[in-house]
Order: sequence, then C-alpha cells, then structure tokens
Amino acid sequence: MDLINQNKLKNLLIIVLLVVNCATVSIIWIQTAKRDEPQPGVERRRQSESVNLMKKAIDLDEEQTKQLEKIRTDKLDQSKKFNDSLDLLKKQLAEELFSKDPDTNVAKIKSEEIGNLQTKVGLIRFNHFKELSAICTPAQKEKLKPILVELFGRKPSKDETIKKKIES
Repeated sequence: MDLINQNKLKNLLIIVLLVVNCATVSIIWIQTAKRDEPQPGVERRRQSESVNLMKKAIDLDEEQTKQLEKIRTDKLDQSKKFNDSLDLLKKQLAEELFSKDPDTNVAKIKSEEIGNLQTKVGLIRFNHFKELSAICTPAQKEKLKPILVELFGRKPSKDETIKKKIES
C-alpha cells in the first residue's frame, strides 16, 4: 500500500511540475510577443528624439522646440503621400524591367514621374528648413547653417573621404 501512495505522490508531483512549466513557457511567450508589437507612441518618441537633437545643436528654447515639432509633423504628413507614391513607382519600374518585353518608354515615363515626386519631396524638405530658419535667432541660424550645408550637400566619394582623413 505504501508503494501505491508513493506512485500517486510521484504522479501528482509530475503533474504539478508540468503545469508550472507550461505556465512559465506561456508567460515568457506572451512577454516576447508583447515586446515585438509596435507600441503606440514609439513613432512619436522617434520624432521627438530628432527634434531634441536639433534643439541641442542650435540651442532652441521651449517655444521654438514646440514650433519645430509642429513644422516637422506637418512636413512629414505632406511628404508621406509622395514617398508612398515613390515606393510604388520604383516597384513598378523594377517589375517592368523583369517583364517579358520591357518597354523603355514605360520606364522613361515612370522615371520622369519619380523625378517629379522627388522634386516635390525636396521642396517640402526645403520648406521645412526654411520654416525652421524663420523661428531661429541670428545666432541659431549661424549654428544651423553648417548642419543644412551638410544635409543638402552632396556626399563625398570614398576617395575624397580618405583624402580628408589623411590630410587631417
């Protein structure tokens, strides 16, 4: 009889351990799934980080920072539809390349449309920094100028970058 009670105890312990293990694995799985979901407000924090970088770089006060956040949000909204269209046109251009009989006229038209949209996005970007410049003091504009020159300037080739490093 003692043997039967020991087997019942062992079986009960095994069942308890299985339940605890299943619960632990479930909790870990749920936590991992929650971590992978995009959190509301993450995009907002990302925007604020870039605004905070600009705030520190050119010493914006709180009112200017609020204005910059509004400018940035407005310009992002304006450029989003153009960027979505750009993505679609670039995808269509790539698909045309791999079609049975690629048509260079279609590619030319799509390329011109891409250029037009990129021009619009460039103007939105220009106006963004124009509005930012308008809320800056003369001292802040001096700090902003090299940042904008770098943003709008062309990227140097690898050879130019290496040459500058050697000369420094």
